[in-house]
Amino acid sequence: MQKLFENWREYEKHIIKEYYGPHEAGMTTKGRTSAEDLAKIRQAISIVDPTGVLSWPEVATSLRDLEKDPTYYNSSMFVMSILGAIPVLGKLGKLGKSLGRWIGLIDDAKDLSNTVRVMEDGAEVAQKISKRADDAKEVLETQQKAARAGDVGQAGGRSAAKIAGYSPQVNKAGQKSGVFFDVNERAFVTVKTESGPVTFMYSSGTSLQMVDDTGRVVASPRAWTPVGDYHGGLYLKYAPRGSRSGIPDARFGTGNKEIWDKLLMISDDWDKWMRSRHGGEWAREIWTNPKVTDDVQHMIDNDVFQFIKDMPRYSIGKYPSPNSEFGRIVSELNKLSPDGQANKSLINVFGSPVHGSKGAYNAWRKGELAQKMDESLLKKRSTKILISIKKQTIY
Repeated sequence: MQKLFENWREYEKHIIKEYYGPHEAGMTTKGRTSAEDLAKIRQAISIVDPTGVLSWPEVATSLRDLEKDPTYYNSSMFVMSILGAIPVLGKLGKLGKSLGRWIGLIDDAKDLSNTVRVMEDGAEVAQKISKRADDAKEVLETQQKAARAGDVGQAGGRSAAKIAGYSPQVNKAGQKSGVFFDVNERAFVTVKTESGPVTFMYSSGTSLQMVDDTGRVVASPRAWTPVGDYHGGLYLKYAPRGSRSGIPDARFGTGNKEIWDKLLMISDDWDKWMRSRHGGEWAREIWTNPKVTDDVQHMIDNDVFQFIKDMPRYSIGKYPSPNSEFGRIVSELNKLSPDGQANKSLINVFGSPVHGSKGAYNAWRKGELAQKMDESLLKKRSTKILISIKKQTIY
């Protein structure tokens, strides 16, 4: 196995890092695989290597063929051999508890099939890749359902309330963590997943703008989105696996392209100008506040707004794919609380509201109790803590 990886690294050094130009018209599966797709294959190898699959005859042969001649045909054969192994690995119990990386591998295989499909001789190969990918995904989904079914609540002998099959996070006292609200009254909830807890924030919709279906500039969509710790003045956002920014995670999917392609951005200077004139939530007042509308029209006339998709330093993120693991959780949260308010439905699932500073948010995510969060804040700066009868408030 070690020798196999030494060979692959040597191959990667001389072949993968070479520049491959865009596909030309009339390309066939005999053409060389792009650097991007070869990098995804390298990622697939890192996922399957611990299982011993690379030593299986079909897989080992297809990998050797790919090493010798990195055509799209050989890439396809190798990917199909891996996909064919996944159902067997599932029966052997070798897929592990965290299935997100395997789902990401299948998504990459689907992308490869789409690439091959448009080639002159690629339709049949693409169909075979897609069929094996579907079979493999069915196995993973069955295992996910089985894992979720084992997470049973104790109250009254019935299953505890779940979100897309996942349980709400509990704190270190074994109680529901609650719905956290920061100083800007943004709501946060946390669910337990196979790969650890993930927090979802109801976004303010003010950091970006977008073009709506009528062609007007409006505030970006307010929705539940997955986030990590509060760091450097920002709540860290999730992004597709392999992304160079944010928190890359296969459970995010490839991102919601329909929303992303409509998002707009302005420079910090223009944003400060608007905030100084109209406040931090000016984007929500476009077309309802004449003064805000006039200033937005001024920015439109001066080409201030830019599509974020056209800005090289940004890659798709924030809004997960609707059919991804995170996307399904978001869909359920939108049903519970479409406006991000701590209504009865949200409280029944996640627990009572907890209000605190952005610094307290990180402690809350770790499962600290209200008292513990208070103490950590007092050590960092002089604070006053007010605990009312109705709710806990941390200043």
